[in-house]
Amino acid sequence: GCSHPVSCTSRPVKPLWHRVQLAVSPIGRISVPNMFQAYHTSIALGEIEYCFTQRGVVAMPCFQSHARVKGPNQVFEMGLTDISSERLVAIMDPFFEPGSYDILRKNCNSFTDCALFVLLGERLQEEFREVDRLGLSADKLGLIRLLTMCDYTPNPLAQGFDTDLVLQAVAKRQPSDVSYSPAGMLVIENTQPEWIQT
Repeated sequence: GCSHPVSCTSRPVKPLWHRVQLAVSPIGRISVPNMFQAYHTSIALGEIEYCFTQRGVVAMPCFQSHARVKGPNQVFEMGLTDISSERLVAIMDPFFEPGSYDILRKNCNSFTDCALFVLLGERLQEEFREVDRLGLSADKLGLIRLLTMCDYTPNPLAQGFDTDLVLQAVAKRQPSDVSYSPAGMLVIENTQPEWIQT
């Protein structure tokens, strides 16, 4: 028995660890070597996948958002975090509101980049963000609207979105006691070349 209930309940609580995975699928035709490839990315926290769409931050069974592109093509084991799914959504929701999706300025890769930073203090690999950056540069010159025959219209709700500014804001809101254990290991790879329509 315990004669001092306060001391019995004041033991430090061990963090509950959550597995973090990164899922990646090419969009459009499988890339030709040395050419740029667009990607759909999402993260999984435990058994739930999180991605960003026109509906905002969406949770679904792993890896349902990749089904439309016959993926995921690759799944990376990123590490462990003690940040809960509720905390992740609470942090990300204000930056990724419903209706603010923009295929160039604020897309699934922007969300995945920020989510990985929140969960593990890491960034989405450059290769998966390359086309987004090129697209933004080309859009400033009006090339995207020209190449898509005016099919692309910037979303005014994504105007001024800057991933780096979001990461700075998120870093200020993070508790100092967040723990994570990064791994970054490829665990699944689907190498079947498939023609994928966007």
